[in-house]
Amino acid sequence: MNVRLDWGLLFFFVLCSPQFLLGDTLGKITWTGSFLEPIDQIPTDRMKFGYITVPEDYIKPEGRLLQVAFILIKAAKPDKSRKDATMFFMGGWGARTLKNLPFYKNSFLSSRNDLILYDYRGTGYSKPKLCGELGSQVMGNFIANHSYATFESKQKAYFDDCLDKLEQQGIDFNQYGTDNKARDGVVLAKALAYEEYNLFGVSYGTKAIFQFIRQSEVKIRSVILDSNCPLDFPINSGMTEDYAKSLNHILEDCENDPFCQKKYPDLRENLERFLLSLDEKPLKVKLPQGRMAFLNKQEVNGIIHQLLYQEGNYSTMPFLLHKLSQGNKSVLQRILSSLEEVLVDNYNGVGLINYVYDHKPFQEKA
Repeated sequence: MNVRLDWGLLFFFVLCSPQFLLGDTLGKITWTGSFLEPIDQIPTDRMKFGYITVPEDYIKPEGRLLQVAFILIKAAKPDKSRKDATMFFMGGWGARTLKNLPFYKNSFLSSRNDLILYDYRGTGYSKPKLCGELGSQVMGNFIANHSYATFESKQKAYFDDCLDKLEQQGIDFNQYGTDNKARDGVVLAKALAYEEYNLFGVSYGTKAIFQFIRQSEVKIRSVILDSNCPLDFPINSGMTEDYAKSLNHILEDCENDPFCQKKYPDLRENLERFLLSLDEKPLKVKLPQGRMAFLNKQEVNGIIHQLLYQEGNYSTMPFLLHKLSQGNKSVLQRILSSLEEVLVDNYNGVGLINYVYDHKPFQEKA
């Protein structure tokens, strides 16, 4: 039997394989001291900090190089009979992982196994960071006294400006999707050279895990997928309807519970009246540093939607909705302060790119 080799195809597979990347530069780990900002600092006795060098474009590894930041947390009480580590995959399209270091240092994930955390390319401590100013712009737009049409127009302008800047800098934003973010994890796992890996992903991180598995040559011991919906579910297309159903269930449960009904009578009517009033007169809420937030109906609905994302809030939702319907500003101040931290940290160019390009199959329906 004659075998004809396609040298171009062979070159492609050699060039793009993890083994090739583990050369002198690509796939190289650079160990460093702590790169955390003062606000994120915590004791580092069990931690090692580093960057791994990866190509922006795996098909053209001779091009732009990226530095993906990671932290290795040594197990608190290591099980010496095992030689595996756990790799964590963060949720949220542009969310930072290393920002939440205090939680991971003391979590069960690092109790018996070494834990590997990394900031996806373009976010957090990884270099370069794409459109890091976008979060502050979005938050400023959110609290400004705009109509919804003006809000949408400004939001689009910020997004367009981000993509224009990336193009001017020669950054190929098509290389910052889930596929390559997972591939960076593959290269990191290969370089750290544990015998086996446990993969733990939350929300969007479960999608990154599937991509990791498709590309990986390392041995995988276990996988935990912690998400609020199946991977192929078009969450964006029904988000408004699903939000309305969820809120309605909570209101119905309160109406059917004697204690809740007595404590918060007419909760549904009061909440609806409050929301409709915001069309005429947005609620003014004073934020830290003396800034003012102007909240219209869409924005308060957005705040409630975010609260419903966390299961731990369900039992207190009647209380929160009651306070909101009264226009209680102290409750909104606390919620907005927490929301601002999430927006500013996690809303960036990578979040924008992934939201649009990783969800192309669902956009038409949405």
